[in-house]
Amino acid sequence: MNLIQNPITPQQRSMIFGLAKDCNLSNDQLHDLMPDWSGAHSLKQDACTKAQADKIIEALKALSINSVGGGACPPLSGSIGKPGFITKKQFNAINLICSQKKWDVNHLNNFINHTTGKLSLDGLTMKEASAVITGLKKI
Repeated sequence: MNLIQNPITPQQRSMIFGLAKDCNLSNDQLHDLMPDWSGAHSLKQDACTKAQADKIIEALKALSINSVGGGACPPLSGSIGKPGFITKKQFNAINLICSQKKWDVNHLNNFINHTTGKLSLDGLTMKEASAVITGLKKI
């Protein structure tokens, strides 16, 4: 028996893109985060259900309400995304976890300092970023 799943509505698509803009997320960043939030890889009608869109909207609202400057983490800069250093996916994971926990940048930086001895996300290696993510999940 196949379950009928309703496709994303135009209103949901508009809301998602509006919230992503409010969070200072590029389309690429939004699409990188969507699978973690909902399992959807695209916002096309044949690729995203109403239920998946609701999960994306909920996650974006959490990012926009509970964050500083559109994210718990400061914007990507410095070594982020360079070989050997924190990846964009790790950055996004940290940002999402911090937003869900309602942490601001200062709280995150204190945690990073406690966990790795560094002052912020900039300069973290992939291994250090992994330790931060693991620690955040345990809290």
